[in-house]
Amino acid sequence: MSLEVSLNTLTAFVTKEDLESAWTDEDGIMYSVDKLRLLKAPKTIEKIHIRHETKMICAYAFQDCTRNSSIIIPSNLYEIGNDAFNGCKNIETLVFENGLVNIGPSAFYGCSKITSLVIPDSVNSIGSSAFDNCFNLTSVIIGNNVSTIGPFAFRSCYKLASLVLGESVKTIDRQAFQHCKSLLSLKIPSSVIFIGEEAFYGCSMLSSIIAFNYVGWIGKDAFAFQLRFKEKIIPFNVYKGTYSQENAERAINDSTYGCV
Repeated sequence: MSLEVSLNTLTAFVTKEDLESAWTDEDGIMYSVDKLRLLKAPKTIEKIHIRHETKMICAYAFQDCTRNSSIIIPSNLYEIGNDAFNGCKNIETLVFENGLVNIGPSAFYGCSKITSLVIPDSVNSIGSSAFDNCFNLTSVIIGNNVSTIGPFAFRSCYKLASLVLGESVKTIDRQAFQHCKSLLSLKIPSSVIFIGEEAFYGCSMLSSIIAFNYVGWIGKDAFAFQLRFKEKIIPFNVYKGTYSQENAERAINDSTYGCV
């Protein structure tokens, strides 16, 4: 069996049978028998060491583990399951080594002390609410292999001022950056073909938007309530969007109307 086929058969969901047959390391972290899946960690864990053969951190594995301040996601990991680090409110440093492919829904929801993120080029998708409510996040760089930024992925990251989108992003889903009210400028790469409803709604400090290609679908209120526009270089061609091209142009030029 090839490694790719083997990884595709792994599941992030943990069953009672998984836990009953689990192997437990010296720190109390539970793994599947083959060590490919990290199943569950004790809430009291202070230092996280992930085994070199492990490919997946399962859903809820470290949820509400509040005693660790630093996490390194090693290159051997393929996927982080949903809610894996949800509520780990004392994580200050989060480092992704190149190798990770998928970041699951709500994986780091509410990790409110993280201040910066670099998503490596190996990552393909960022799940819904993956970094939702990371209040102190100020800088995000998204790698050049990410194609999808899921719904609510960075919603309510109030201090996010700097955002770099990778050159392979195709979809910025609904409310992905809603209420990122410290964001100052935005460059939309030529790869983007879909911007969902309210994707940048309430980014009230945004003064510059530059897009390098025609965006096929722009959802309702995607750029609503931007009050500080100074630079607008946006070749919108809304052939599938919620509103007409005329309304899109009107919206970007009239902050009282709200962008589609």
